Amino acid sequence: MSVLNKERGPVSDGVGAALTLGAVVAFAMIMYSTAWLCDDAYISYRVAENFLDGNGLRWNVVERVQPFTHPLWLFLNTAVFAVWRDGYLTWLAVAMGTSLLAVCVAALGLARNWGGAVLAVGLLCFSRAFMDYSTSGLENPLSYLLLGLFAAIFFRRQWGYGSLFALSLAASLATLNRMDTLLFFLPALAYAWLTLRGIRALFVVFLGFLPFIGWEVFSIVYYGFPFPNTAYAKLGTGIDSGELIAQGFHYLNYTLQRDPSTFIFLGLGLLVPFIARDFKAMLLSLGGLLYVVYVIKIGGDFMGGRFLAVPFLLSVILLSRLPMPISSPRTWIILGIGAAVSLSRPFSPPTTGQDFGERVYDLSVPASQGGFRDRIARLQYGWNAFENPQAAIVVPGFKDDSGVGDERRFYYQVAGLLQWQPGKEMPTHSYAQTGRQYRATQEKGPKIHGSVGFRGFFGGPSVYIIDSYALADPLLARLPARYAPNWRIGHFTREIPAGYQASVLDGPNVIQDRQLAEYYDILRLITRGPLFDPARLEAVWNMNTGKYAHLVDDDQYRFAGMRRMPQSSYADPKPEGTAWNAPGTLQLNLRGAEFQLGEAVHNSMVEASLDNRDTYRLLFMLGGKQVGKRDETIPPVPRGGLALVKIPVPLSAVRAGYDAIRVIPIPGGKEEKYALGHIRPL
Repeated sequence: MSVLNKERGPVSDGVGAALTLGAVVAFAMIMYSTAWLCDDAYISYRVAENFLDGNGLRWNVVERVQPFTHPLWLFLNTAVFAVWRDGYLTWLAVAMGTSLLAVCVAALGLARNWGGAVLAVGLLCFSRAFMDYSTSGLENPLSYLLLGLFAAIFFRRQWGYGSLFALSLAASLATLNRMDTLLFFLPALAYAWLTLRGIRALFVVFLGFLPFIGWEVFSIVYYGFPFPNTAYAKLGTGIDSGELIAQGFHYLNYTLQRDPSTFIFLGLGLLVPFIARDFKAMLLSLGGLLYVVYVIKIGGDFMGGRFLAVPFLLSVILLSRLPMPISSPRTWIILGIGAAVSLSRPFSPPTTGQDFGERVYDLSVPASQGGFRDRIARLQYGWNAFENPQAAIVVPGFKDDSGVGDERRFYYQVAGLLQWQPGKEMPTHSYAQTGRQYRATQEKGPKIHGSVGFRGFFGGPSVYIIDSYALADPLLARLPARYAPNWRIGHFTREIPAGYQASVLDGPNVIQDRQLAEYYDILRLITRGPLFDPARLEAVWNMNTGKYAHLVDDDQYRFAGMRRMPQSSYADPKPEGTAWNAPGTLQLNLRGAEFQLGEAVHNSMVEASLDNRDTYRLLFMLGGKQVGKRDETIPPVPRGGLALVKIPVPLSAVRAGYDAIRVIPIPGGKEEKYALGHIRPL
């Protein structure tokens, strides 16, 4: 694949090619030093191992459940794993090889000239989001490659049915790799179809999408559902869309604060086509913008940068197509800005070494005596490092206040490639050790865990693991997440129904909630019954059309463990300063309590006595539906105990009326002893 319109003149093709090759080699070296694997990736690896061992595309071998979002990435890894059963090195080799190929496509197949190629690779090297997920074991590398191939086809000057088929096939494979990435391709693909139009063009698009259509047919027949189990687990949480959108903006802010180079050039790359009035580039940019909006809508992810890595690559591709040859100062100014911004923040990819994730910089060592990374660290952690060499260094936490985390930093010491050596079992995380113990003892389970990747893969096929985050569990994925004011994106814990743990193996269904037990019987027929049993096929249809939705009491499992009582039981005011555990007070756990008013009221103020210096969330309910929400921090009381407070009722609840008030403690107070003396509308 050759670079189009190579620069000629002051800088020869030979020099440009050498600089580009040097940039690609630098990328490969940085990728090697940053390479790692995350726990979530091992969810797919367990499915791959089960498949190769003849147990089917399954997580727990007794049931058909799709816990992975990336069928194509799974198949690629499974094919290599079938030949090279090392595991850890296999997964890393696939990820690194695919990412390197994607970077070569971007640099050699899409850049306008050698300057654009060097600029593209350089910006990728300094992006934490892109480098972090060039490995990790997740599907990003294949998304990179397929996006690059789609763009290379799309920017061709000649159009025909062959080009339309190639575009459709690339988009189909990318969608098969991760379904939501279809948004990247829709505007460009629609334009390509419109240039030809007609039934024949539509048929060509259909032919290109046959791989994805074929998978969907297989998924419905085999698993019983058109979407992966993870989609039901993450999108059916019961969390308000407004809260998710706010979390989505927190996700962007995380990247702005910790990976500003990615944030800046992501925005710049998506904006430039509109300034340059490059119509084709504008269509690709529109696809990138659609994806970013989608990421905001779903609340982003707990893995910082993961969902911005692919749009960042698209932005870099668009920037690389600007007419900036190597001899242009703008090329080096942009690249210099990217490097400076990246290196100005801690944990920039080029500074990664074996001690990444645990390194403590000795700022007492004079700058002139420190190594390169020590000097960079002084810049990253601020000028105070120069002014006060003895000052303790403040290292940013693994995750920010919104729950978005630096996953590579969290796992690097136990799953980073630089930690590997011959004969060493990797990863060394305690979750992996638990799994190895399960395999050694042939543990059957069922075991309840969150973060099930390492435990599941190393535990082997004999152990049944219930995923409390529901990614791999068919029933829990269809229950709402347990209500938590301080919920963390991507960690939506489900309440384990009474009797469920005893029902998941081959014994009888002993779930105590009889309606849910009926629902699970139907679900078990879908996930365990004969594939073409007419009763199963009927159940698949009915389940996907919502016929059985009434069997799940969402409120019961969303607010599991909440005490429910008449408000009249706690209507009498308590004196301020009453001890939090005095007779007549209600000690609250994190599940909270509901106070039923008996009828709908429209009062605009609520009086309550609550333990001081704690924060509580009040939910105003009408007929079991939330009509208002307010968080209230209780002021301190001089001698401690309960504080008497008057709390405004949200206008939405006043207008609609409310017949119950739910009081839920928000963790984070100094004592974390929660109590209520009384509550009443005024």
